[in-house]
Amino acid sequence: ADRQLRVRMKPLPWPGSKTVSTDEIEQLCAQEVVATDKDGTRVIGRSYCVWIVFRSDARPLELADGLKSAEAAFFLERRIEEELGIVDRPSILEVPANSPQKDAKEQS
Repeated sequence: ADRQLRVRMKPLPWPGSKTVSTDEIEQLCAQEVVATDKDGTRVIGRSYCVWIVFRSDARPLELADGLKSAEAAFFLERRIEEELGIVDRPSILEVPANSPQKDAKEQS
């Protein structure tokens, strides 16, 4: 049976709602988003998002954004991968391997 991953914005319908066949999902990955000042010299904020990487060459799809911690993003990534039976592998979108956030993910 074709299973689907559905993301809905509640309580009102919103354009960010998504439905994806789980057969199409190759990997999920967490990514750090760094906001800088207009000169690009000073970090003014960080957030995290989770992406769906497809088996096909389709463009990755942002599943969730605006997460306030790496832990929240990695939890979401790990939990969905576990549910779908996906083995976690590095992705070029993911937080770099030498970052403290990645180290925290691997220790949990």
